[in-house]
Amino acid sequence: MSKLITSGCSWTLGGTDGTDANWPLFLAKKLDMECLNLGSNGAGNEYIFFSIFDAIMKEKHSEIGLVIVMWSAWT
Repeated sequence: MSKLITSGCSWTLGGTDGTDANWPLFLAKKLDMECLNLGSNGAGNEYIFFSIFDAIMKEKHSEIGLVIVMWSAWT
């Protein structure tokens, strides 16, 4: 099964208890993919960049189906 890799701030992380909306998991289910959600509360763009970069380098490239980066901004 191919993987959806996402990273971003709390909007990407969603609820840690599974009760809040988690768009990466929802999208992965719709696309029939495994979800690798690297979102983190209060994450800045430096964390977002390096978490995606590290994940791409660690995963087998043939298993990556889609990568989505949700950049953070104060607005």
